[in-house]
Formats: sequence, structure tokens, C-alpha cells
Amino acid sequence: MDYKAIVIYVVALLLTAISAGAVSRNSPEKWAIMFVDQDLKVESSGSLIERVSMSIPMSKDRVEYLAKGYKVFVAYAEEETIIRAILDERVKSISYYGHGGGTIPQFGDRNAASWKQEIFKHLLKQYRSAGYSQKKAYDLADAQSQNFGFKDVINRSCGSLYDESLADLFVAPGNTYYGVRAERYYPCNPLTALFSTSDWTLDEHTIQKGAISLGNKFILKEGGTSGTCTCEGGQWKCKFSSGTVSTLSNISITGNKITMTRKDVGGYNAIAKYEGTINGNNMTGKRFWKPKNGKGHWGKWSATIVN
Repeated sequence: MDYKAIVIYVVALLLTAISAGAVSRNSPEKWAIMFVDQDLKVESSGSLIERVSMSIPMSKDRVEYLAKGYKVFVAYAEEETIIRAILDERVKSISYYGHGGGTIPQFGDRNAASWKQEIFKHLLKQYRSAGYSQKKAYDLADAQSQNFGFKDVINRSCGSLYDESLADLFVAPGNTYYGVRAERYYPCNPLTALFSTSDWTLDEHTIQKGAISLGNKFILKEGGTSGTCTCEGGQWKCKFSSGTVSTLSNISITGNKITMTRKDVGGYNAIAKYEGTINGNNMTGKRFWKPKNGKGHWGKWSATIVN
């Protein structure tokens, strides 16, 4: 693919479709937008080797998109353009080619929690502008920012499938996300081929239909205390009876297995990593809790999904 021939007219096309009521994929049109890291612009500091190396898998993906019936566009991965693509019902698939977060999967410059929060804010603003009450706008925006409903998402960046957080957010149940399990993806930077943590292949992660959901609230019990965890504005926050306030991240559900990370705000500034099993509305498992200063220890935890 000749980067000099890339014509960026996608934003103008997307401007015609933004309205309150996204995220929706109901349009009969079937668009795929391939986003290129701005560091790979011809006039940027990105190296010629990186651009040429990344153009090979991009060309392959474009051919496959066309074979699946997509109308394909190419755009630089500017945040506003990605947001418009997420909110445009004509866009059924997106892909990304560039630098990533290594052990924290990213699409462009944002991870899953950040994208969820950003789309929530845009939807909330749209619904308020359309005349909805604050509560109704909030509820609609919160519900619709839980999953973006795409198909065939491709993310050729470092660590883009290091965990399933982006896949679970971007891809609709029954569809597939293609990403890099390794910390480094060397078509983006061929020099990383020297590292044992690099790879050039993609793995698949299919979101199961009827996948288990944590809803919007669950009660978490551990270590003699309990807390209420709620999803607010696309982010999970927990408040415990002990007074501790925490955030949850890296939530991954595969089948009925769950893993997640909890970080306390203040207090011991502890970090806890959970693994467990979901059975109906109940969760049980073990977790490793470690304060900022001190030794950590394993313990049991359980939770009940409220709604």
C-alpha cells in the first residue's frame, strides 16, 4: 500500500452520520475503516522500514475485507476520527496498524477503559443535546458504551490481545477480534524481532453469544469486608464497608472464568489480582492482595451480581 496515495476524506463522510442513538450497526451499508498510526505518516519521524513492513499485512487485510463485502477506507488514527467511526452505524469493522501498549492493549492511543469512558461522554452529550433528561441520557449512554458492536476487528499493534479487554469492548457477541498476544509486534518495528517477547502472527478471540455479563452492580466480599462495585461512566468503582475506595480494570471473562485487577485509592494503596468462576449471579475464586509497602498474600473472594 502506497502511503503517499492515502487520501483522508473519511472524516467528511462520517460527519453525515453522527446522531443521538449510536452505538448502532443497523445501517445496510458495510464499511471497514483501516486506521494507520500517525507515527507512520510519510512526513513524520516514522521510519521507511516501519511503513514498508506494515504495508504488507495492511494489503492482506484490505483484500480480505473486500472479499467479505466491505467498502474499505483508510484514515490516520486521529482520535476524533476513531470516535466518529465508533458512533457511525455504517461502520461495521475497524482495524489499527501501529504502535501499541505492550502489556496494556490499545487501539490508537487509548486502552479499553479509556475508550469506554470517552464514548460514554460523547453519547451522554448527544442525548442531552437531543433533549433527554440527565438520568435518561446517562442510562442510555452507559448501556450503549458497554460494547461497540463491531465485527472482524483487526489490531496489529504490540500486545493488542495481551488480554481480552479491547476485544470484549469492541466486538459484538458471536464475532471475532484479531490481535497480537505478544508484547511486541515486529512488522511495526522489525528490530523487535530480536526479542523473545515478539511475534508477527495474529491470534483470534471470538466473543461468545450470550456471554456472561457483570451487569452494572455486584457485591464483592473478601477478607472480612464487603463492597459495592458499580459501573459508572464506563468505569468500575468499588466502595467497601471499611471505607476503602477502589477501581477495577483488566476485567476479562472467557466462558465462565473471570480475571480482574483492583487498585485501592488511598489507604494501603494496594493492588489485588482476582481469578475465579461465574455461576449464574454468583462468583467465587482466589485473589492475591498486596499493599504498596509490604508483603502480599492469597485469599478467597466471592461476589453476587445484583443487576
